[in-house]
This record gives sequence, C-alpha cells and structure tokens, in this order.
Amino acid sequence: MDEATLENIKLDHQVHKELTSVLANERTYAAWTRTGLTALVTGLGVAKFLHGVLPEWMIPIIAMILFFCSASFFTLAAWRYSHVGIRMRTTKVAGASTFILLILTVLLGLISLASAIGIWLN
Repeated sequence: MDEATLENIKLDHQVHKELTSVLANERTYAAWTRTGLTALVTGLGVAKFLHGVLPEWMIPIIAMILFFCSASFFTLAAWRYSHVGIRMRTTKVAGASTFILLILTVLLGLISLASAIGIWLN
C-alpha cells in the first residue's frame, strides 16, 4: 500500500469514530426526550383516569410532580446534548442543530407547563 492509501484509511477510521460519538449523543438526547414525554403522558393519565381511585387531593399533586419531572428531563436532554457536543466539536461530522433541538426543548417545556396549569385550574 502506498502512503496516500494508508492516510485515507486512517482518516476514514477517525471519521467513523467521530460519527459514532455524534450518533450516540443524538440517541441519548432522544432517550431523555422520550423519558420526558413518558412522564408528561403519565401525568395527564393520572389527572384524567384516577378520579375515584385515589383521594382527590392527591391527583393534582402526583400530576404536578410528573409534569415537573417531564420539564426537567427535557431540560437535561438539551443541556447534555449541548454540553457533550461542545466537547466533540468536529469539522468532519455534523450532528443535529443545537438551535433546533433547543427550540424543540422549549416547546416541550411549554407543553409541560401548559399541562400543569390546565390540570391545576381544572
């Protein structure tokens, strides 16, 4: 093998390692977001379906805790994605846009807040 071929193999290996790291970071963001959505839906389910099963004073408290957890998971997802992404800055592999993920996180957090307000006032 000539020198140029060996250099291309080394470069391909480096790009593969960077791509694996970027994709792992995106999967972790998706996992945190999925967990936040699960907490949000569970809070809505508690508020909707557990009347008559639990004491009435307990239902909004449980729902609020789940909504708070949901917003926390969304925030942690964005923070972790951004924090790890800063350490992985690379010119060879582009990950998802941090700005778009931040907008998504804000929207999901607002949905959690709106759900909490709706349950509390209802």
